Parts: sequence; C-alpha cells; structure tokens
Amino acid sequence: MKQDCYIESLRRDIEDKFNHSFKSASDFDRLEALIKNHSDSHDTLNASTLKRIWGYSKTSSAPRRTTLTILAKVLGFRDWESYVDKKKAEEKIESGFIQNRVVNISDIVPGDTISFKWNPDRIILLRCIDNELFEVAEQENSSLRPGDRFRIFYIREGYPIYCKNVIRNQINLGDYIAGEKTGILDLKYQPKSE
Repeated sequence: MKQDCYIESLRRDIEDKFNHSFKSASDFDRLEALIKNHSDSHDTLNASTLKRIWGYSKTSSAPRRTTLTILAKVLGFRDWESYVDKKKAEEKIESGFIQNRVVNISDIVPGDTISFKWNPDRIILLRCIDNELFEVAEQENSSLRPGDRFRIFYIREGYPIYCKNVIRNQINLGDYIAGEKTGILDLKYQPKSE
C-alpha cells in the first residue's frame, strides 16, 4: 500500500471517528474545529489544509508529515508512522518484493564469510564450515564466542538471525537469536576467493 492509500485510509478513519463525510467548504470549517477540540493545545490544522488533504482543493504537493501526524493523533496514534505501521500490520500482505539485502545461504561455500551488526553495538564475523554450518571467527559485545558453531538457514538485513543448535566446546547451548527486535544491520558477504 503506497502513501496515497494510507492517506485515503486516514481520511476514511477521520470521517468514521466524527461520523461525517467532509464534502463542502463548511464541512472543512467544522472539521477544523473538531480537530482543535480533539488535539493537543498547539496541534491544529486550518480548513484550507484539510481541503487539500481531502481533495476538495487541488494541489500538486504531498501533505507534510506534521500535518499527517496531527490527523493520526486525533485517531489516538503517536504519529503518522505509527498509524502507517498499524495499517501495514492489518494488511497481512502475503507477497511483495524484498527491499532489504539478502544473502542466499545456498550460495555460501566453506571458507566464505558473512558479517553483520545488531543493537546494541554487537558485531560478528562468521565463517562457513559446511552446508548451512557456520563458526564464529570474530565478535564484539556478543554472547557468542569465537569457535561457536551453529546452523543458519536464512539471512536478511532488517530481520533477526536464528542460530540453530549453538555448539561450544562440544556442548549444545540451544538456539540463539541476534537482532530480535530491530533485526540485523550492515550485512556483508565475502566469498573466500575475493
């Protein structure tokens, strides 16, 4: 869903909240007053801005983020991004193009390395040992230690990495997750030949 669709959804949600469709000049004066009554003391929008958002007045520019945030706050959201995040979660999209960097595990051969970061200030360098089996070569601030071995089946920047059956000194420590809340960052793949 693109931003225009979220703005359309925002308009519908505002109309549902106030149980009114805004289609005339006087409707937007009324909406201006309703927003003022339902907003923080300094969060207001004038009728001419509202007319542009609803398409009553033509404009070639997109609404400002602050304008969309004021409307989202009227609906009980912290800001525009929170509103969009909620709508995305409701969409339950089953398909789409991957925008983040992905390393295909099947392309990694013994000796290749991958490195990535995750919060707070964790850095790791892994070396491929065998099919889907990796060993920690270097690390900073992580519970994983050099020599730890585990299997990884999927790596995508912005998503957590699940390390299956971490083995340290021949002891299975169980599974480990890196970047559980914010995902991994700065994913890099280095083939052995380079």
